[in-house]
Amino acid sequence: MTRWSRWLTARRAKREIELIARHYCPAAKVFKWRGGPGGQLSFCIETTTDKQRDRILEEPSVYQQFSDALLISGFPSDVVPSTHFRIESRETLDRDYGGSWCEAMEMP
Repeated sequence: MTRWSRWLTARRAKREIELIARHYCPAAKVFKWRGGPGGQLSFCIETTTDKQRDRILEEPSVYQQFSDALLISGFPSDVVPSTHFRIESRETLDRDYGGSWCEAMEMP
């Protein structure tokens, strides 16, 4: 897979994950993050409030929905299990991490 095709695949995945997240929180934002050991791929899903974040986290099938979005977007099936999805609210980011996703991603 070339760098360009990986970029396109990640962009499609971001869009698919955002559609799922916006089902629970219309203002949800999604972005790709590469960090952690070995440059682990993550998708960060940001909601406005803790209540919206909790609504997504309480959905029992949300991880499977996000994983399916990766497959639909063209990610190889061996990459999907190691991809991390971090769901956080802007309220928590501002309150606990000084508004920084970088700070939040350093925490488990």
